[in-house]
Amino acid sequence: MRTLAPVLAFDPLSVALLATSLIALAAAGCADAEAPPATPAPFTEHAEAGDLVPYAGAGDKADGLPPSFDANFVIGDAFFVSHDAVTASDIQAFFEATPYDGRRSWLADERIGDHSAAQAVARVAAEVGINPIVLIARMQVEKSLISKARPSQSSIDWAFGCGCHDGRECFGQFKGLENQLRCAGETLRTLYDASVEGEGTWRAGKSHRSLDPTTVTPVNHATAALYGYTPWILPRRGGNWLVWNITRKFADGFSELTDLRLGDDSCLTRGTRPFVGDPCGCAADCAFSAGGAYGTCHPAGFCTVGCDGYCPDLSGRASTFCVADPFAVEPTGICVSKAEDRNGNCADLPGTLDQTADRYIGTSGASPRAAEVCLPAQ
Repeated sequence: MRTLAPVLAFDPLSVALLATSLIALAAAGCADAEAPPATPAPFTEHAEAGDLVPYAGAGDKADGLPPSFDANFVIGDAFFVSHDAVTASDIQAFFEATPYDGRRSWLADERIGDHSAAQAVARVAAEVGINPIVLIARMQVEKSLISKARPSQSSIDWAFGCGCHDGRECFGQFKGLENQLRCAGETLRTLYDASVEGEGTWRAGKSHRSLDPTTVTPVNHATAALYGYTPWILPRRGGNWLVWNITRKFADGFSELTDLRLGDDSCLTRGTRPFVGDPCGCAADCAFSAGGAYGTCHPAGFCTVGCDGYCPDLSGRASTFCVADPFAVEPTGICVSKAEDRNGNCADLPGTLDQTADRYIGTSGASPRAAEVCLPAQ
């Protein structure tokens, strides 16, 4: 059996994403001067033969994962963006006893920077707004890193195949597990957001040819993002069939450990792009990015992003303002909507009241000021 080598879609969007990530990593001091290895040929053997057998488990435990493979609908949007689906503790327990006959993964003992591997995955997932299960499944798809004993250093260094193209050398700036984890998370989320905005080669509702080649019309943004990352179908051999198969297996594995915190696609905001201040019931309701931050559902039931002094605005929506989170134990800034006619002076935002609040300055150089905002009622 042969499966897909690590690959990003080689189109203008992907090149732009790659360049953006490379600049960000270099600025953070992550660049590696060592000459990168050549990317392997387009198809290599998938190390875990069992992954190529259609998973027959109780796949209905996780909403958003269709029980039979559909090339046009690989994963549901709500599942894809449920960044709080599992905790770092859940991930650690999963690494301690994987779906591969309960074998303990080498990742159970691995450190990524200053964190355990489980903590690092949960942290990146929260920061980029991607379900941690999606990231963990991707490690298995690309290099069988969950089921293996400790793999080669090269496999670890290119865990997600991020920064690599078929038949080309990988970019050395993305070498290393920490860089790979962040590169993959940011790329998947950026591809998702591009589809939401109606941009990019792969987007929901637009037909495009995979490299198999087969015409695919993604029915949702998550499926579009997955093809943007890996533009292959490869039923029972690799590609997005393998993504679907392994993700179902892993979701069931996690469901044996904990209650998955998932929305469903009926939970997603419809009609307009979600933004700060919109009512929400789950993480999927706040599947947007703004100012380099990713939306999250505040416990009070509205969408927000973290802030230090400043907040992003969106044309046609109420202005935003950075305030101290009244629910937080430690001082933390959150973006809220200003009280304006556009939101009925907060009357259109359930659970909020029109109040005067001081700006949360945090570590920014913002000047002190106050504004009339829609604060959660306590």
